[in-house]
Amino acid sequence: MSRGQGKKRFVLGAALILFAPLAGLNYALSTSNWSRTANAEASGAGGMRAIVTAQIAFTSNAKLDVNRNGIAEFGTLAQLQQAGLLMESHVMTPSSSYRYVLEVTGDPTRDEKEYFLYATPKRYGRSSGGISLSLLNLWWPRPTPAQRTFAADETGVIRFADVGGSRPVTRLEAQKWEPVQ
Repeated sequence: MSRGQGKKRFVLGAALILFAPLAGLNYALSTSNWSRTANAEASGAGGMRAIVTAQIAFTSNAKLDVNRNGIAEFGTLAQLQQAGLLMESHVMTPSSSYRYVLEVTGDPTRDEKEYFLYATPKRYGRSSGGISLSLLNLWWPRPTPAQRTFAADETGVIRFADVGGSRPVTRLEAQKWEPVQ
């Protein structure tokens, strides 16, 4: 100890103790900021899958048969939630980056059952890419910007396109879009 070995060990130990948490924090920030826009769009596609899956389960369990002909109708978002097939946390949270619209159409007396589902970004655009360490984001999360709009119908195929903003889309328009893989 008299030759400085104790001080060197102390300095080296303190440096390692300080380095480890900083390295861990750096790693966590680098992976969480991969691309906030891509993460938001993946979440939007996941919400679409959850709703399409809920529609399949809703019709296969014949939860709604208006004309009592044995052919089930599709449900609205509220009906899917009431049936316990769709959790509100999947698609309707305030911090969600997407707004989901489900239109159930067709004449149940003639067995023409259809639905059209689309999801538009709440904030259109690309994320800034900067790391946000603001504590305000923990208490007041804002939707992350996204560019892709998603759509699906009773076929179950989810399609996407960048329509240049957050606006309603039509079934005809969406049928020309590229399917999600």
